[in-house]
Amino acid sequence: MQIDPKKVKEFYENQETIWPSKDKWHQFTKESIEKYLQFKYKNIKTLRTTHTILNIGSGGSNYGLSNDMHHVDLTEKFISKYKNFTVANAEELPFKTQSFESAICVGSVINYCDAAKCIEEIARVLKSNSYFFLEFENSWSMEFSNSNAHKQMAAVVKTRYFDEEHMLWVYSPQHIISLLNVYGFEIKHIKHFHLVSSLIYKFTKNENLSSFFSLLDPVMSKFPFLKKRSHNVILTCVKN
Repeated sequence: MQIDPKKVKEFYENQETIWPSKDKWHQFTKESIEKYLQFKYKNIKTLRTTHTILNIGSGGSNYGLSNDMHHVDLTEKFISKYKNFTVANAEELPFKTQSFESAICVGSVINYCDAAKCIEEIARVLKSNSYFFLEFENSWSMEFSNSNAHKQMAAVVKTRYFDEEHMLWVYSPQHIISLLNVYGFEIKHIKHFHLVSSLIYKFTKNENLSSFFSLLDPVMSKFPFLKKRSHNVILTCVKN
């Protein structure tokens, strides 16, 4: 089964925002990504330089980063307000080889893509020693336990977003890390979030109620059994 980019584009063009303010689950997701990226860009010396970040699947979000950005998305709806933007599929980036010094692909963008093609393209457009931050939805998530997708390298699942049924890929961390290694990336750090909340969502199907349990992430992440069953994973990578 494949995810049709045209349907993904149509879905997002019909939305008023990428991160609905009343959706506490996705607000927590956005805040987790923002805090992570802001910390990394502030504390990693090579990222404190004035360079342009390639923001793949931007959706118009800069995640509170002050660097110049080149925004890429399937639709121009949320990115046309920026000086530098390109409408493109993450699997076919229209940029020269080794043209960027860092990249982010977050907000589960890769879950709408062929992960191998996406990672290969990002590796191509990044210079050596560039940092890359990748966030994705995890097939080991407790939400998917007892389903055909659970712990699979890659599987298509039905979930809910904007109160609508939604199709996307989920990937195992082992699969994503293996692909990153194949295309010359070294993993420097891994963060998990939405731990217990993923289990609560499995039974309640209530995103706002489930998101409350995300407050337990700092404690629950100390337990490896729970940690690897988070719904979301974000990786810090460096291209060799």
